[in-house]
Amino acid sequence: MDKLTGIHAIREALDAGRPFDRILIARGRQDTRVEEIVQLARARDIPVRFEDRGQLDRLANSKDHQGVVALAAASAPATLESILAAANKSPGHGSKGLIVLLDGVEDPHNLGAIIRTALAAGAHGVIIPERRAAGLTDTVARASAGAIAHLPVAKVTNLVRTMEELKEAGYWLIAWTKTPIKVTPKLTTHHRLVSFSEAKAKASTT
Repeated sequence: MDKLTGIHAIREALDAGRPFDRILIARGRQDTRVEEIVQLARARDIPVRFEDRGQLDRLANSKDHQGVVALAAASAPATLESILAAANKSPGHGSKGLIVLLDGVEDPHNLGAIIRTALAAGAHGVIIPERRAAGLTDTVARASAGAIAHLPVAKVTNLVRTMEELKEAGYWLIAWTKTPIKVTPKLTTHHRLVSFSEAKAKASTT
């Protein structure tokens, strides 16, 4: 069973329509933001229980939960195919949308921050490798300020093969590096893909 902690992450997940088994709130935790969560949950018939803060500490394995913990059945992971399908349906003149590839982002706070930025930039999905990447944990959800509830994140076995598939689907690959590089082709197409890395950009450019 998945768990989410923190006001922003849970509020965004509720807004996104994610199903929850129940939401636990620490006794004595009362303010406008918590009341909004309670009202949203009750409007969707999600049970809300008030528990001792120690119970929430044990459930969250941390005291840094802002007095709110939500429990949900594990959601089905996104796939490259589902992200491509959503991106290709984006409005525009033949636009393929925006997909973000991350290589070597192992810090969950960095991953969450990039997911938040990608959503704000209008991305249709994020792709990360199964290895050498932070997992999609509660820490990532909180660092994303709930953005992970609105932006699908897929894990792939081979990032290079994924980039080849994206190129075959008509996407440009654009990589960030520490030093400036010369890009020969004019990027007049709407097809685009952005790659980040904590250490260095490994994506090839075309």
